[in-house]
Amino acid sequence: MDKLKWVNSQHLKRMEVEEILDLVEEQLGFMGMIKEGADEAKKSDFIFATTALAKQMMETTQDAAINAKTVLGYSLPAAFADLEDGSEAKEMVKQGNFYGIAMKIIEMYESGSFPMPNSSNLLAAFMDGSNKAIVEDNQ
Repeated sequence: MDKLKWVNSQHLKRMEVEEILDLVEEQLGFMGMIKEGADEAKKSDFIFATTALAKQMMETTQDAAINAKTVLGYSLPAAFADLEDGSEAKEMVKQGNFYGIAMKIIEMYESGSFPMPNSSNLLAAFMDGSNKAIVEDNQ
């Protein structure tokens, strides 16, 4: 079974995000993560973000849905500053690889040198000039 999952993961990595959106949407539906009658634009954005963020680590399209459900299940506050000082969660964030990167992003943002996304289309940061998902190097 591991070999089949590996082959499937290689196949998914070579596909464009747009080619697997329907498959991920189906998995999100099976997991009850898409509400009946949900706003179509928001639903589309959610499916796109779920797929794009998980694409490189997926062995199956179900992995994208599981990843989204796991992340959405974290009881995270709206901001890092809202984490309790000295808490295990805050210390883990500080020790992790992302803390240094996040601090640099904050520094750039506060100095006005950080490139900002188009506020009317936040997912545009994931698109190339032809309005397709950015293709990562799979080689």
